[in-house]
Formats: sequence, structure tokens, C-alpha cells
Amino acid sequence: MKKALSFGCGEYIEKDDENFKWDNWDILAIKGVKKVEFNELPYPAKENTYDFIKARQVLQLLDYPDKVLHELWRITKPNGVIHVTVSYYNNKGAHNDIKTKYYFNENSFRLFCDWNKEKFELISLGLTKTRVGKILFFEKIRKFLNLFISSIYENIEVKIKVKK
Repeated sequence: MKKALSFGCGEYIEKDDENFKWDNWDILAIKGVKKVEFNELPYPAKENTYDFIKARQVLQLLDYPDKVLHELWRITKPNGVIHVTVSYYNNKGAHNDIKTKYYFNENSFRLFCDWNKEKFELISLGLTKTRVGKILFFEKIRKFLNLFISSIYENIEVKIKVKK
């Protein structure tokens, strides 16, 4: 069975299923969750431990998201996948949490993977639409209006393959 990590799970604890045996980490002390300080490296896992890592709405809160991605690379097996979800910079909701330190756009992860192409390969990058964004049927219109109107896109979803 493949091993997976929910990195920054909060109260959304992943349960083992037919695909993955899950570990859940968060900075909060929650029953069923390993408490880990994400700004302190290295993390308490051996190299090449995980086949899949899900980091949902956590990178924007950390001191050095690039160093965190490199640390996640260390604990991910070769050809493993890191699935990142972060708030889109031009969404009002991205600015709700006072602890947010970084904002991301479409180029944030493209450039990161290009600059670190010996370790990372961008598999997919998508933008999830807000309710307003769903009303606009054509992607070209959404992209154009996004230059002038906020809250068309809600999140960035990225899948990154680990190369070793």
C-alpha cells in the first residue's frame, strides 16, 4: 500500500483507504494528528517515505515556502507527487487569514519548477473558479477580466512530480 501525508491537515484528518495509508501532520495538537512545527526543518520523516503528499492551504502561512517544498521533496519517494492547493492572489478570500505571508499566482509554481527542474516536474496547474468565475463560461473571458476584477478564481491546484 502506498504511503501518503496530509501536510497541514487541520481537523480534516485523512483516513486509510484502498489507495493510501495516511499520516496526518499539523501545527495544532489534535487527536490523530502528529504535531509538527512546519517552519523548523528537517521534518521528522526519513528520506523517500511518501508516495503522495497533500499540502492544502498551508504554504502561504509558512516562513519559507520554497524551503518547505525542498523538504517535502526529501521525504517524497522518486516519482512521488506533491499536490499543493493555495489561495489565488487575486481572490478576496486569500487575504482573510491575518497569518498569510505569501500570495501565489499561475507563475509561482511554474517558475519554481523551472528553477528546480532537476528535482521537480510540474504535472498540472489549474485554477478553481469562484461562484462568479463559474458564471463566466469562457476561460479567455475569465483570464481577461481577472486582470481588472478580483475573485474570479479561488485557488491554485498544482501537482508536482518528484524527480530523484
